[in-house]
Amino acid sequence: MANWQAIFYVQLILTVLVGIWFWKRQAETLHPEYKIPLTAHLFTDGLKELIRYKETMAFTMISGLITGAFLVYLSASQHIFEDQYGLKDAFPYIFAGLATSIGLSTLLNGTLVLRFGMRKLSLMALSAFCFVSILYVVLFWNASNPSVYVLVGFLSAQFFCLGFMWGNFRSIAMEPIGHIAGIGAAITGFISTLLSIPIATFIGSFVQDSVLPLFIGLALCGLGSLAIFIGTKKSFQMAITR
Repeated sequence: MANWQAIFYVQLILTVLVGIWFWKRQAETLHPEYKIPLTAHLFTDGLKELIRYKETMAFTMISGLITGAFLVYLSASQHIFEDQYGLKDAFPYIFAGLATSIGLSTLLNGTLVLRFGMRKLSLMALSAFCFVSILYVVLFWNASNPSVYVLVGFLSAQFFCLGFMWGNFRSIAMEPIGHIAGIGAAITGFISTLLSIPIATFIGSFVQDSVLPLFIGLALCGLGSLAIFIGTKKSFQMAITR
């Protein structure tokens, strides 16, 4: 309904509203006696502490792989729907509609995570994420793009899985490092973002005349994440047994 500059005006307005709400409603959670002085060694000491925890590093890598896969879609979606499908006018509505899949699963995650637990729920979502992408690759290997309805259906299923993965993966990564939660969250977020960008750039370069490379990238990132997840789970169970 507006030009591209409106995106930044809306972001500014929402940021101010959220900032005011946060300022008024969210009390400080850090007790004064636990405050850590800001020093040059804060980041390096935090990094040294963080890499001691295999589960934290594993799920940070998983977050990077999954985020990288999603960034491929973000960077290529306009080209796919406007150029490959010729849906320039419908693109904003398709883009917004697909975003609701993530929002819905994120909302459901708050309830289901209490029933299944973070690890089980995110593992089920990751397995489904891999299955959907592999199914697309199998069905449309050496074939032209399917109808837009089929494509949107597959993407909706993929994005529905994401809502059960992102927050849980970050929470699992943070579990062992609660004593350095602030700097730990900053470092894990930095590492996962740093990992995701080259993944998205590389895979995105292949999305030219077909959507297939997008789903191949989603499948590879998903399978890599699944391998790390299962490997970490086995190591964790062996450690408990010992």
